[in-house]
Amino acid sequence: MHTDPETPSGPAASPDPLPPAATTRPPAGLPREPDRRADAAVDESRRRRMHSISELDTDPRTGVVVGRGRGSATARMMRRFDARSAAVLLSTSGSLPLPVLGFLQPAFIRDGGLPWLVTVWMFTLLVFSTTLVVGRLGDRLFAVFGFIGMVGIAVAAYVVTEPAASGVIITLLAAIPAIAAMSSSRRVVVSFSMFAVALAIGLAFIDVTSVVGVIVRCGAGVANVMVPVFIVAALRNSLEVTMERYAVLGDTDPLTGLLNRRGFLARSGDLLATVATAGDQIGFLLIDVDHFKAINDRLGHAVGDTVLVDTVAAITSAAPRSSLIGRFGGEEFVVLCGTTGQAALSATAERIREAVAAGSTVTVSIGAVAAPLSSTRSGRPNISHVIDHLTHLADRWVYVAKSAGRDRVVCLSSSPIHFVEGNAVGAVAPARRMA
Repeated sequence: MHTDPETPSGPAASPDPLPPAATTRPPAGLPREPDRRADAAVDESRRRRMHSISELDTDPRTGVVVGRGRGSATARMMRRFDARSAAVLLSTSGSLPLPVLGFLQPAFIRDGGLPWLVTVWMFTLLVFSTTLVVGRLGDRLFAVFGFIGMVGIAVAAYVVTEPAASGVIITLLAAIPAIAAMSSSRRVVVSFSMFAVALAIGLAFIDVTSVVGVIVRCGAGVANVMVPVFIVAALRNSLEVTMERYAVLGDTDPLTGLLNRRGFLARSGDLLATVATAGDQIGFLLIDVDHFKAINDRLGHAVGDTVLVDTVAAITSAAPRSSLIGRFGGEEFVVLCGTTGQAALSATAERIREAVAAGSTVTVSIGAVAAPLSSTRSGRPNISHVIDHLTHLADRWVYVAKSAGRDRVVCLSSSPIHFVEGNAVGAVAPARRMA
C-alpha cells in the first residue's frame, strides 16, 4: 500500500496540486490565430441543440420523450391521456348514439328495454366525460368502469332484437379486456377476460334455436374476447422485452460486459443507500491499465481488446462479491463497494492489483478512496455528483501511482460524503492521464 504520510485522514479533496499530465503543445514561435467563425458556428449549434432539448418533455409513467412546443397538440394529448385512457374515450364515444337508434326504430328494442338502454347510455356518458376531465384513469377507477361497462354491453346486446346488431355489440365485450391488456396488471386483465367470457356465454343462450347454434355462439363469443386480448398482451410483452434489451444495451459495455458510466450511475444509488444504512464507509477504486496505449499501437486493437477482457476477468474475480464494477473509459475501470476503512479498502485494491498481474499480461495502477457516508431522501438527488467527486479524487491517486512507477495502489481517506437518493444524472468525465 502506498500512502502519502503528509496527507491527513480528513478531506482528500485538497492535497497539494499535482503536476499536470504531459501534453503536446505547438511551438512557442507559432502562435495560432483563433478561428472566430468556427467558434461562432459551434456556439450556434450548441444553442440550437439546447433549444431543441428544452422543447422536449418526458412522460412520467412511460418514460417516453414527447414534444413540448405550443403547436404540439399530439404531445399535449400524450401528457394528458395514456393509451388506456385514450382507448376508453374512443370505445365509449362509439356507443353514444345508441339511444338515438332506439327512439328512431322502436322495433329495434325489446319491449321495456328502452329504459335499460338509456341507463347504459348514461353510464357510457359518465365514463366518457370522467375520462375527458380526469385524463389518466387510475387502476381502481378503470376497474370499476370496466366491470360495470361490460355489464352495460351485455344489457345492450340483450335488449337489441336485431341479431346482427346484437352480435356486433357482443363483440364489444372484448374491448375492455383488450384495453386493460395495454397497461393494467395481469390480475386485472385475467379478471376482465374471464368476466367477459362468462357474459358472452350467457348471451349465447338467449333466443336459442338449436344446440349447435348455442355451441357456435359460445365458441364465437370466447374467441371474440380472447383473441384481441391475446394479441394486445403479446404485443405489450414483446415491447417490454425489447425495451429491457435496449436498456441493457444502453447500460452495458459491449466488449467487457461491465456496466458503462450510465449503467453504473443508475445502479450506484442502491449500493450507496445500503452502505449508508449499514454504517460502513464507501470505497471507490479507479483502476487504470498501465501502458495500454503502447499495447494498442504495437500489437493492434484486437490484442488490446483481449487484454481488456482478461483484465476484467481478474478484477471481477478479486473484487468483493457485493461490489459494483464498471468501465468508465478505454482502459479505466471502477469498483464501488462497502468497506470498514482505508486499510480494508487498500487490502481489497492490492488483491485486485495482484490478480491482474497474475492473470493477464499487463499491470494496473489503482487509486482508492475511502469515505464515511450518510444519506437522505429529501433534497435534490446528487448521486452522480457523489460518484463524480469520488472519481476525481481517485483519479489524482492514480496519477500519483503512475508517477511513482505504476503497478501499485495509492489509497487515501476522504472527508464524509452526504448523498441525496434519487435518479442519477450525467457527471463530468475524469481528466485524461498518461498511459
